[in-house]
Order: sequence, then C-alpha cells, then structure tokens
Amino acid sequence: KNAGCQVLGIDPAKNIADQATKNGIPTLAEFFNEDVANRVCSDQGQVDMVTARNVIPHVKEIHSVIKGMGILLDDDGIGVIEFHSGGLIMSGLHYDSIYHEHLFYFSLKTITSLLKRHSLHIFDLTTSPISGGSWVIYFSKDIRPKSPALKKAEHEEKISGLNNYETWLEFSKKVKKHSEELKQLILNQKTKVLAYGASARSSTLLNYCEIDFNHISSIIDKNPMKHGLLTPGTKIPIISFEKALDQINEETVILLLAWNLSNEVMTELRESNYTGKFIIPLPNMPKVVNQ
Repeated sequence: KNAGCQVLGIDPAKNIADQATKNGIPTLAEFFNEDVANRVCSDQGQVDMVTARNVIPHVKEIHSVIKGMGILLDDDGIGVIEFHSGGLIMSGLHYDSIYHEHLFYFSLKTITSLLKRHSLHIFDLTTSPISGGSWVIYFSKDIRPKSPALKKAEHEEKISGLNNYETWLEFSKKVKKHSEELKQLILNQKTKVLAYGASARSSTLLNYCEIDFNHISSIIDKNPMKHGLLTPGTKIPIISFEKALDQINEETVILLLAWNLSNEVMTELRESNYTGKFIIPLPNMPKVVNQ
C-alpha cells in the first residue's frame, strides 16, 4: 500500500480482519476459495499479484483455494506462496510442525504438481525464515523460463530422495531416537527445567516426547492470552516474560521450545542477566549450549 498499490486482505479470523481494516488494510473476514475469488473479480477486477503466506498447507479445500488464486490473477499476474519446506522438515527433523492444523507437507515436486493441475506454473523461488525454513515460490499462468535458483533447488530435491516413501520411513526412525534423547537430556537435569515458547509446535514436541509438568516447571511466553493457562496434554503452567525475570537467575538451564527463534531469544535472555545453559531441541539432535 505504501508503494501506491491497491490492496485487499482475506482472512477468516474476524478479529484479525477487523484490526487489519482499522490499520488501513481493507480485509474480508472470510475463508478464501474460488467463490470469494469470483466475487472479488466481479467487484474489483483481476489483480497483478496474489500472495499466500504460511497458509496453503492449512486449508482443507486446497483445490478451491489454488483455483481461486488463478481466477484472481490477470494474464500477466504473479502468484506467491510461502510454505514450510518439506526438505527441511526431513533433513532437520522438524516433526514438531506435524500437527492438526497442517494438512499438507509440500516438496517442490508436489507443490508444482498441485499448481499444474490448475494451469499455473512455477518459475522462481526464494527462501524465508518462517517456521524454521520455508520456500517462497513464484508462479504465473503462462510458462516462463525457470530461474537458476529454482533449477538448482529442484535438482537438489531430486537427489535427496525427498519424494521417496523410504526416505520418510527413515525419518520416522530418527524422530523416535530424537524424542528419546531429548527426554533423557531433560531427566539428566535432576530438577524441573524452565522452558521458553508455548506454541502449537512446542505442544506437539512435548506430548510426543512425553515431557510434562513433572519435568518442566513452567513455560515463558509473551502472548498475554496464554498467561495463567496450562499447556494442552502436558499441563505445564504458562507464565509471562516479566514473571520469569523474578526466577531467571535461579535457573541453570532453559529449554528453548521456540528453537526457530533461538538466536533472538538467547540474546534477550542474556540481556536479562540469565547466565545458565540452553537446551536447543531442534533442528536435528538436541544439544546443550552455553553461548
């Protein structure tokens, strides 16, 4: 909008849509699909760009959503989709991202196949730090030359075996080993551990590893809507960052459940005079650091 573009947001959460509209970004409080796309086209015409950030893997009516993106795009338009990289889920053991909200886990091959079914074609990609590592793919209605970055990524994915069933069987064995090592690392502390980050991903990790209120004293989270609540299944109290500051100097180790933000979180905790160690559960095997 600051660049002079006419913009429109679409989000099913009414409170978010209302806030966005209040902030100057007009936003429809609806689930995006081909019907919504047809209505927007009828009211405002086709658009130059459609973006979907960290949302495509969440939607059940996947074909209606992709078809809707195609309906909205004009003939020269560009579509943009950001999604958690299936390759990084595999190579980094990101099994904490495998939970009920995520219905799809895309590789470049599978997202390409999905788009082709609706006459849309990928021509470029970049990376994003979201979710611990995501692809951002660019596509159009016409077939454009593939960028060197896309060709390189497709080649690397092919030789990695990412789209082979056997690769994911091996992934499951590594996940099991990881969960056992992480739980043992927590048990080795001989006392309850303070943790940071009460997200859906952390709940997945804790429940699978069978780490609960018997092992974790509390979890720090900055979202005030979570304060005073318990983590689902594992019943660990969630506390504010401010409350944690009262006890932080007594802690010798903190479990970074928000591991994808580890550098940022560790810096903040160090600046708050925390001098102990950190357990970083992912990516790959868990480790203890003192930086």
